[in-house]
Amino acid sequence: MRKNIIGTLLASQDTLDTRKGCFELFGADFMLSETYEPWLIEINSGPSMSPSTSVTARMCAQVLDDVIKGTNIVKQD
Repeated sequence: MRKNIIGTLLASQDTLDTRKGCFELFGADFMLSETYEPWLIEINSGPSMSPSTSVTARMCAQVLDDVIKGTNIVKQD
């Protein structure tokens, strides 16, 4: 999955808008084959972070927490 995302972003890096001091959150949608091989369906710019189930509520909260930690805005333990 990581190779799919990195490859797609590298292939499209010349068309992505960049702004110094900013970042963008992307959402990648995958599906699994019968043999559990991941297939990349799409990568979304600005994915919805509105939880629709109890599982996505936990996932969205964790993603947002990880994004903040990754920016070094808050001290990491």
